Amino acid sequence: MRGDTRRGIWGFLDRYPFTIGVVAICLSLFVYAGFRSGGWPVDPDLGLLLGANDSAQLAQEPWRLLTCGFLHYEVWHLGFNLIALVYWGRLFEVHFGSARLWVLYCVMLLVASLCSAGWQEAAVAVGVQSAGASSTGASGAVFGLLFLCLITAQQAPGRFGSLLLPLRAWIGLSFLFAFFRAAPTDHAAHLGGSIAGIALGYVCRPEPGENLPAAWAGWAIALALGVVGAFSWILWTLRDYQP
Repeated sequence: MRGDTRRGIWGFLDRYPFTIGVVAICLSLFVYAGFRSGGWPVDPDLGLLLGANDSAQLAQEPWRLLTCGFLHYEVWHLGFNLIALVYWGRLFEVHFGSARLWVLYCVMLLVASLCSAGWQEAAVAVGVQSAGASSTGASGAVFGLLFLCLITAQQAPGRFGSLLLPLRAWIGLSFLFAFFRAAPTDHAAHLGGSIAGIALGYVCRPEPGENLPAAWAGWAIALALGVVGAFSWILWTLRDYQP
């Protein structure tokens, strides 16, 4: 692992491309959606057009499983997820390698989105929820990231032991906040992301980016191009959108 000789804004960008990239996409889309819908919270109809997770549309538009994780309707929702991403993503990015953490994050997001879609279908089938409900937000993947970090710290206490207590506290408070907030919450996505994070924590060990096989970089580039390409196409189709 190379020494941390990078300084200034370019050094920060070079050291944390995963963290900065995810935060930048989420922030940019939040600002765009707010302006296009006439303010915040974002109009749910616009959120659906931007790529929210809607189980009824996944067969024709499977890219929603990824795009939904970068969309947020409200300031508090965005803020909570970005704080967790910046704090914990930055700490563990240097240990996992930026490319691999990005791939793992996308895997956790996909599992969270699939669990959310499955719950949507089940809830509609039993009459608990009406058809047409959709879900957005990075929280499913963020819960996965927190559990990935927790299991990693538990597996290497000599290296990450000082982070165990704050990680447990953060996870506990996150679940309490999610369960007791008044607004509708996608608990299925949180659970799915958490399970994926636990599983990946036992499978993947910290390894600096310089030592990773080239396949990780290939998958990372493919996923990044997929996300950017999907949103580029979506924004193009919304160029004449009127709320």
